[in-house]
Amino acid sequence: MSKDRKKSNQDKVVLKEIKAGTESVRKEEGKIRALEKKLSIQSKQIIEEEKHIVEEEKKIKKLEKRIIKEESKILSVLKRFKLGKKHLFDFIKIVAGALLGTSFGAGLLSKKELATNLPWINVAGIFVLAFVIAGLLVYKAERKSVTKGKGIILYVIKRVIYIWIIATAISTLASFLFLTETLPTEVLIKSLLIGSYPAVAGAIGFNFL
Repeated sequence: MSKDRKKSNQDKVVLKEIKAGTESVRKEEGKIRALEKKLSIQSKQIIEEEKHIVEEEKKIKKLEKRIIKEESKILSVLKRFKLGKKHLFDFIKIVAGALLGTSFGAGLLSKKELATNLPWINVAGIFVLAFVIAGLLVYKAERKSVTKGKGIILYVIKRVIYIWIIATAISTLASFLFLTETLPTEVLIKSLLIGSYPAVAGAIGFNFL
């Protein structure tokens, strides 16, 4: 009987230890589950934060694109303003030079006899010579700003024509202001052409100061 009791007591002790171990395991499992739940919540929070960061990055990129567009618009406006300002100063210098070249039309009136006696072929020859010289002066003064290649000749021709038109217009206006007698149309045209040479020379010289 004593042996049976000892065995029964031992079995009870073992059962208690098993129960205690089981409860300990359950507690550990509960802790693990709580930890997993906590990690799951933190993981969801991280994912939400990442999504928020991605959205913020998209907004920043859109803002950067808008800033770049605004900068390009501002630069374009400034560039146009600089070009407009440059053209205005260019025009003023050409007009001033043309007025100096014509001496306010007095030089044209002194060409009356020359225009009357000079044949058209001579006038045309002087015109071509003056145009070539003007082209050389323009090329010499602006060759650094002209791109090398086939466009040089076209640029010089356009530039000389631009200067010539303004100078001739100023010369014509000045001549009419100082004209004291009516001239035949042919003589007047020859006089204007002859008088345009010093006007163009003055315009080119004054423009490149």
